[in-house]
Amino acid sequence: MARRAFTLIELLIVIGIIAVLVALLLPAMSIARESARRAQCTSNIRQLMQATTTYATDNGGILPFPNSKTVGFFNKDVPAHPGWLYRAPILSPGVEGQAETGTLWPYLQNHGVYHCPADDLTGAPGPAHAMTSYVMNGATCGYGLSFFPAFKITRFSGNSICFWESGEGEQSASSATWADGAAYPTDGLTSRHAGGGCVVSFDTHVEYLHGGDYLVEAARTPGRLWCDPATPTGT
Repeated sequence: MARRAFTLIELLIVIGIIAVLVALLLPAMSIARESARRAQCTSNIRQLMQATTTYATDNGGILPFPNSKTVGFFNKDVPAHPGWLYRAPILSPGVEGQAETGTLWPYLQNHGVYHCPADDLTGAPGPAHAMTSYVMNGATCGYGLSFFPAFKITRFSGNSICFWESGEGEQSASSATWADGAAYPTDGLTSRHAGGGCVVSFDTHVEYLHGGDYLVEAARTPGRLWCDPATPTGT
């Protein structure tokens, strides 16, 4: 008995059904992928804060220096203060392995913790971007090099923000602001996670902030971002 073959119309119908199913599944797969990436990023930034807290415990309460203005690529005469991310001067361009010279490396010893899985490192990243997707709040040293070492952790509210995912606009090779590993709140937050990014407070609490919410917080002086304990405005 001869087998009946599919007609062209039947084949097109099957292809159409498969196309519809794929179109329905792709958004769900994209959401699941982003959820996994954000979960890993949340774990990373929490580990950075936990390492920071442990470092402070081991060093009389003093926070690790945030590498503020210690990019040798831009500041040739800056002293080689060791910071959370690296010991200056930074290699030009920065390389992932230089993070092993940072003061948090002994507590982490895993390059993966320094990178958000959704962060695209291709192209021409800024000097420190090759080492990390995250920045430490420059408030920890008064937003400058003059306050070395950094302040004691007890001077900060547990709700104040210590680390966040750096804004893409501050990752260029010409940016001396973000590229050192420290940041001003005005340097921005990433938008790689559905328009926002992860931040972590001194009490190790991690949360997601949308870009708009970040800008609202960055306008507060003092606030959770502008939290320099040596000034009444936190700036």
